[in-house]
Amino acid sequence: MKLELIKQAQKYLVESPQDYLHDITHHHRVVLIAREILRNIAEKDTINGDLVDVLCWWHDVKIPDLDYGEKRVAWVIADYLAGLVFEEERELVRDSIKNHEFGSQPNFLEGKVLQDADKLEFLSEERLQNALDALDAGLMKQEEAKLAASNLKKFLPKLPDLYNFSWSKEEHNRRLSKVGPLFDKYFTRFS
Repeated sequence: MKLELIKQAQKYLVESPQDYLHDITHHHRVVLIAREILRNIAEKDTINGDLVDVLCWWHDVKIPDLDYGEKRVAWVIADYLAGLVFEEERELVRDSIKNHEFGSQPNFLEGKVLQDADKLEFLSEERLQNALDALDAGLMKQEEAKLAASNLKKFLPKLPDLYNFSWSKEEHNRRLSKVGPLFDKYFTRFS
């Protein structure tokens, strides 16, 4: 079942990504980071790694035929995916995807891994370069990019305190030291 669910998510991500920053490459990087987290935390033996993979592939999927109304993508997809897993996994799936964004607190370790992996992916060179390329290609409006840069400048210093695992905090600092010049390039465009 895990492989079928992953293939289904990948199909949606290729055919109709949510946007240029939440495509299949974003999800693949989140999966890889989640696996790295699992290798480096004490709780790894109590976490369902297969389910973490499924959560990582699905967390930002947007299915064209679903009615989202005013709801966030994560809330709709959490309920959708919960209907596709075993009954005993439904609450974990719902909670983990609905609460993967910072500002929320997942109740399950699998959700905490997803949340940290998703935020660490935000500090990847690929993600930042994609944002710069989208801006250059006109896929992102200048006002939208300026607001994002302003919010990012305020949010970045707070980020380390929001991670669920100490390893994630350490990885944040390692990643930030590598991508600092790209952040500077992004920020200077809007100074």
